[in-house]
Amino acid sequence: MKHLIKITIVQLLLFSVIFSSNIHSSENKWKLEIKLDKQNYISHEPIWLDIELLNNRSETIRTHGLLYPNHREFFIELRDSNGEPVEYTGAQYSLAQHPGNLFLDPGEKEYGSFDLLKLFQFRKELPGYSDSKILFRYIPKGTYTVQVHYEGDFSNELTFNIVESFGDEKEVKRMIEDAERSSGKHASYPAAKKFQEIVDRFPNSVFAEICFHESRFLSKEIRDGMKVSFRESNNKIKMEMLENYPNSGDSKSWLRSITRDMDDSSKMNLLNNLKEANPNTRSAKFIEQMQRKIVKKLAEE
Repeated sequence: MKHLIKITIVQLLLFSVIFSSNIHSSENKWKLEIKLDKQNYISHEPIWLDIELLNNRSETIRTHGLLYPNHREFFIELRDSNGEPVEYTGAQYSLAQHPGNLFLDPGEKEYGSFDLLKLFQFRKELPGYSDSKILFRYIPKGTYTVQVHYEGDFSNELTFNIVESFGDEKEVKRMIEDAERSSGKHASYPAAKKFQEIVDRFPNSVFAEICFHESRFLSKEIRDGMKVSFRESNNKIKMEMLENYPNSGDSKSWLRSITRDMDDSSKMNLLNNLKEANPNTRSAKFIEQMQRKIVKKLAEE
């Protein structure tokens, strides 16, 4: 009987070690860290959430990476001050069932940046903003908590506030509405000039980036002056965006579009120049990530 009890105790201890080991292994597969630029955001302002995904295992892991949020393995969860989840209203993606095409070596990181406004936006018209596409989307004012889940692992939690606009931003919003009222099928250039005026007068506005984009995209003078294809002219605008706003979370898509048709050598040269010109920015992080993938690909050839 005593012998049987000893065996049972040993078995329980062994099971406990194995179970604890499995939990520890699962919890440490990924290390996730998220960051925000600040504590308070004004209504309608982009809210860039930076995410670092680190392979915490001792072997290379194959995964999808930080491609698109809120699919079967990568979720961004936003909760209001009552702890209630905010409905995800961003684009829905369906990834293949295979484990992905990204290979992360031990200690290697994957970086992503996502605008919470695009992912959790409300689209009900608000008094005073009905004529503005830029100010049409919003997240209600209040306090929110955000956390990221990836393949069962969790990031740290961050809390931030969305507050009413104040100071110069009130005037910027008024000017945005005025600019968008001026835009139309045959009147895009006047709107482009108004958007450029916003950028010139308020270069530090939280809406300066999107106003600059609208000023370039709507300018008939610029489009007519480009005796090139739409794709080439679009890439020219993206290069201007990258040069003027290298810390934008959208720089990843700009970089991919600009370098899509380049050979590896030309791509590396351009990326090196851009990274040198814009250190410690989101675009520099995306560039380093792109360069690592190019180096890995060349090493396999």
